[in-house]
Amino acid sequence: MKKLKSSVLPLVFALTAGFTTHASADCAHKRAALEYQLQKAQQYGNSHRIAGLKRALSETNAHCVDQNSSAQLSKTPEQKVAKLQSKLSDKQQDVREAQADLREAQAKGDPGKIAKAQNKLQEKQAEVTEITKQLRKVQAELTAER
Repeated sequence: MKKLKSSVLPLVFALTAGFTTHASADCAHKRAALEYQLQKAQQYGNSHRIAGLKRALSETNAHCVDQNSSAQLSKTPEQKVAKLQSKLSDKQQDVREAQADLREAQAKGDPGKIAKAQNKLQEKQAEVTEITKQLRKVQAELTAER
């Protein structure tokens, strides 16, 4: 494990350093870097890293705006709906992961871990509820415009 960390961490730092030093990096470059990291995480079977990278890739797809594309700055209602649907999907995945963590904690029987997992699950469910409300509001606005 120590060998794995020592070989993967410099790669991660090198890739993320590119994002901070080149603020004008386009979305395709960011996606490519995330997909590469995802491929490596899958290669090594790092499930937590895979989940995080999938979420980051989804967020990049939903929020990334190229520097030279000012037309993308004003989002249409359809784009807002798509963004919220993507966000909702991500948060629902977080809920499923929190449920799995809770089942694992319950199997171990540790009251502290069970309570922590229950709190995490409640937080994730609240996030899903909030995004669902936002999505319904935007969808209602879109319907009213038509």
